[in-house]
Amino acid sequence: MHFRTADKDRNGFLSEDELHELLVMTNKRSQWTQSDTTRLFSGVDRDRNHVIDIKEFLNYVFDRRDAMGGTHAGSDYDRVLETFRRCDSNFNGTLDQREFKQLMDILQPGKWDQTMIAKVWKKVDKDGSGEVSCEELLAYIFRGDSSIDKRQRKQHAEQIAAEAQQGKISGMMQQHTRDDAVIVEFECGPRLEKTVDGITAIWMRNPLLRANVKVLKKLMPQSNCISKVSARQGAVIFWDRRTMMAHRDDPFENPNSQNKWTGEMQDRDLPNLIESKAIVKEESKEARKYYNRNKLPKKPV
Repeated sequence: MHFRTADKDRNGFLSEDELHELLVMTNKRSQWTQSDTTRLFSGVDRDRNHVIDIKEFLNYVFDRRDAMGGTHAGSDYDRVLETFRRCDSNFNGTLDQREFKQLMDILQPGKWDQTMIAKVWKKVDKDGSGEVSCEELLAYIFRGDSSIDKRQRKQHAEQIAAEAQQGKISGMMQQHTRDDAVIVEFECGPRLEKTVDGITAIWMRNPLLRANVKVLKKLMPQSNCISKVSARQGAVIFWDRRTMMAHRDDPFENPNSQNKWTGEMQDRDLPNLIESKAIVKEESKEARKYYNRNKLPKKPV
């Protein structure tokens, strides 16, 4: 999501109509409605002045704070988003090459000279715009493990086949999800399986998520909670009870916090991952084209 694109009259603020136009454009594959925008606008417009400024916009896009005002600790994904926000010095929602070097210096100190940055920049700035978006950065950093991905997809296919046979809504609603959809894995105790099914059902009502997100449940017999939620084969962590409980509230502790977490995932985190997944897929396609153009002919036997 780009603030400058949406700010049609260039006054430095987004009206509800401008935000709605941006969200409809961003969620082309879903049926985004005016009521969806109104609900979102009321949450983003913190000072209630009926417009959204750039800081409110970025606070929403990259907000990782809990109900107590602390940050979500223990996740590289959260750290990247927070660092992106800090390095975006002109608050335009993208990084230029100078800001990108600053970000990489924070994430991996002492590694980056200008030659290395220029080399990586070409890989990250996929559209050649001279700026790096959040989605491009996520696609570059969080690629995941292809062998784990293959295993998870097999497990998911077996899971939804069994659930559909049992008549479970969560399984039936995922039967037509794209083969290359983003997999979100929940680790939970048996008693929390219905809670995960409820979250899945909410997400699957969103056409964008229904086509592009798979929910995989990993049941932990000795657990009585949702202990972990992750994507990209564990590279992206949204919740890890073991490492995060000291710094934030359990989002699944009560219906209100659970609904808030579910909505934020639906409106922000999952669309980010879907977009970055599309970038990775396009990059793989280009790599295969390059290989096919440049591979050596087979030697005659």
